[in-house]
Amino acid sequence: MNEHLHEAINFTTLVRVLRQSETTVEPLFEQLALQVDVNKPLIEHLDQYTKAISIPRDMLLSQYRTVIDAFKTLSTSDVILKRGDSPYPEQAFSDPYAPRFLYGRGNIDLLKLPVVAVIGTHNPSREGRRNAHQAAQLLTKAGYIISSSLALGIDGIAHLTCLAMKKPTIAVIGTSLVSSYPAEHAELQRQIGEDGLVLSRFSPASETQKWFFPLRNRLMSSLSIASVVVEDRDGGKAVRQAEYALDQGRLVIIFKHTFENRALSWPRRLSIRPGTLVVKDPSQIVSAIERSRSGHAPQYVDPSQLTLF
Repeated sequence: MNEHLHEAINFTTLVRVLRQSETTVEPLFEQLALQVDVNKPLIEHLDQYTKAISIPRDMLLSQYRTVIDAFKTLSTSDVILKRGDSPYPEQAFSDPYAPRFLYGRGNIDLLKLPVVAVIGTHNPSREGRRNAHQAAQLLTKAGYIISSSLALGIDGIAHLTCLAMKKPTIAVIGTSLVSSYPAEHAELQRQIGEDGLVLSRFSPASETQKWFFPLRNRLMSSLSIASVVVEDRDGGKAVRQAEYALDQGRLVIIFKHTFENRALSWPRRLSIRPGTLVVKDPSQIVSAIERSRSGHAPQYVDPSQLTLF
């Protein structure tokens, strides 16, 4: 697999046996790393681990074996990236929720290229479908790598557009690499793993939880120089990603037809935040991103200039 395999197994074992978040466990794991070589199998230092976390030996050993079995389900070509190493995407470092490990299947080198997320609702309108397709198509032609979440609707359209152009795409998923969600996109996930990159912050020993999906979106926003929110409901995961992106200093692009939807509050709320740009159609997205990357401030739309009522 790679040099981080045993460390990832050991870390995951502690997360499971302590039933704590990775953020909570990591300082303890760092202290352990001062005492033992965490790159070696945990069983070689079982007593030290047991003493450090005050967990019965048999319980720790049982969890360790469970985690090993789970990691065996990974493909030998899958890659484990550790935060701080050069393959780990540098743009994700600054986020306080950046995971210790990322798990990748496919072309890891895609993370070195400029990535733009195209995301949205599971139930898009006809205009939303058209905008998602055109946005992914134009951005891909301009040399950007499209990321999305493999979800139904807008996200699936973005991935399929890239693959139809015979171009790679990145799926940032809310499960481990050895699981698929939704089930309808299992084949799409397999294809992206062959022709692009499937990326997860969750180990194969993880049991998928609802709160995994906001973490997925936070990771995707940190990896992307911009997030294009085609359509979404108030409180949707794409809206949440837009909020993460703005907090991380990334560009957020929304469409005028969504902004003018009186049933939604999120477009007007986000539009007044620095970093949000409202565009009329997909043809404006590439130039907006290029202006942002060149250091020019985006041409923000003043909500008062649009007739909403």
